Amino acid sequence: MGEKLGVMANYRGVMAVIIEAAENKGVRFDISDFSNEDIESLNQDVVIFRGKAHDFLHSLFEGTE
Repeated sequence: MGEKLGVMANYRGVMAVIIEAAENKGVRFDISDFSNEDIESLNQDVVIFRGKAHDFLHSLFEGTE
């Protein structure tokens, strides 16, 4: 209790982190590969993936734990 969350300097946002993680797995993609209905960016920190974008990310990162 009483601990504060730190502000992350140089945080590039969700999409940049996901694109980099995919590239680290040897996969390159761009958000323009998906329709606007598949990826909804609410702000830098919140992105909703649906449809083909969700399926793509799920298969890419499935079993990485």
